[in-house]
Order: sequence, then C-alpha cells, then structure tokens
Amino acid sequence: MNGVTQNKEQNCDRICTDHVFVFHGENEHLRISVNDIVYLKAARDYCEIHTRGNRRLMVSAPMKDVYEDLPSDNFIRINRSYIINISFISKITGNLIEMEDGNGLAISRAYKETVMSKFIFIGSRKR
Repeated sequence: MNGVTQNKEQNCDRICTDHVFVFHGENEHLRISVNDIVYLKAARDYCEIHTRGNRRLMVSAPMKDVYEDLPSDNFIRINRSYIINISFISKITGNLIEMEDGNGLAISRAYKETVMSKFIFIGSRKR
C-alpha cells in the first residue's frame, strides 16, 4: 500500500468516526458531528437526538441502537431515558447532572456508580 492510499484510508477512518448521518426525510440524511450531540432521549421506539444549538432530530430507532452506533467513548447512560455526552456537563449535584444548555437530568440509582466512576473528583470531603 503506498503512502497516498494509506493516508486516504486513515483520513476516512477519522471522518467516518467523527460524524454520523441521521435520516431526515425521504432519501435525505443529515451529517451530524458526534461532538455536537449533547444527549439522546428515549421516546419509545424512537430516539431524540439533541445537538448543540438546541436542535432536535427524531430517529426511528430505539435509543439503545443509536447509542451502539455512536463511535465515541464520550457517551454514557445515566438512566432509562437518557444517554449524555460527558463533554457537555457543567456540574453534578447529588443525583442531578446539569448540562451546558441548562437542562437538569437525573442519574438513576442503577447507573450512579458507573457514571461517577467516569470522572475525577478533586477536593471532596470524602477521603
């Protein structure tokens, strides 16, 4: 494999994992940067994709399937209904995560330990 072909393949790997295409009408797919996805919200057999700029896209697929297709380690499930991009968390208070857009989302008991293990906490009173 020559250097040019190898560089193109590496570039495709980066592009293919940095973006997803979301179905948006008949034969139309919108390109969305994975880094722009703030959170996913379950809506029965559908999934709402909330992006930066308060854009909301409805996908005809369960949230679990959408989550499995996301190429980033930045996403974590916090309860039955939400999967969030940890890059958009502004603060954590008890069982509540506040996102940069101001939405407060609850961490369920089932996911609390997994969520909290994802972060480094400095200066806590627990030692």
